[in-house]
Amino acid sequence: MTKNILQHLRIKEYRPSLEYLQELITAYCTIVPWESISKIVKKAMCKNPEDCLRLENEFWTQSFKYGTGGTCYESNWAFYKLLKSLGFDSYLTINKIVDKSSVHSAIVVIINKAKYIVDIGYPLYAPIPLVKYSISYANYQLIKYCSSYIGLNEYLIENFPNPKPYLYHLTDIPVSESDYLNISIADYCETGLFLDRIIIRKIIDNTPTRFDSEDLPYNIHQLQNGTKTKNNLRDENLMNTLSDYFALNIDVIRKAFEVLKTMHNIGIAASRAGR
Repeated sequence: MTKNILQHLRIKEYRPSLEYLQELITAYCTIVPWESISKIVKKAMCKNPEDCLRLENEFWTQSFKYGTGGTCYESNWAFYKLLKSLGFDSYLTINKIVDKSSVHSAIVVIINKAKYIVDIGYPLYAPIPLVKYSISYANYQLIKYCSSYIGLNEYLIENFPNPKPYLYHLTDIPVSESDYLNISIADYCETGLFLDRIIIRKIIDNTPTRFDSEDLPYNIHQLQNGTKTKNNLRDENLMNTLSDYFALNIDVIRKAFEVLKTMHNIGIAASRAGR
């Protein structure tokens, strides 16, 4: 599988190094999207949350076939497994956003005794040094990432320039694979994230690019120098445009929108019944 993944990412296998890690991250974020459509579709197909989880083989096979990716737990799990197969010393972490605990994952990679945050589940486009009792920086294109130690193995993760610099709080405590997967399964429960919202993120033409179904009218937007630029989409061409722009299978996109439409209709019916 590792050979097939590297072919998919269009890079060769080298010995673990910081430079190779950056190459892997850039290749991944250029080819594999952060997206919620796979999660929405899989949830609709499963009766039980434990049947929904897409582990690394399913994740990568679908990426090869449909151009899909995933949200933070499944994406970081698949990338973590790839790093391990390539010889990188790494472990998983579970983190918080604002005051909500256990809502985001990240990987910590150790190279020459130095730690780096690796998070294609946000995604972050560069490995960020993780230095206790200090502030550290990393750069990707014109984006500057900042990791600030705030005590008790916790770090504030930010990016600049950005209208909203805050990303999340990372807790540098290794999480076992079994605990990580249990948390990932729980994210398919009714309170799970991004089950009612389609988001697609990908680096296109070296620029972070995003679609969000809650940002109306529908548009594809890019963040450059801290400024968001939007290109509005015509509703009648929405599926084709998203498929072409993000290199995603149109049938998977269409199915995700159908699931959300059904959820919306059920919600309206329930609301009327409760009056």
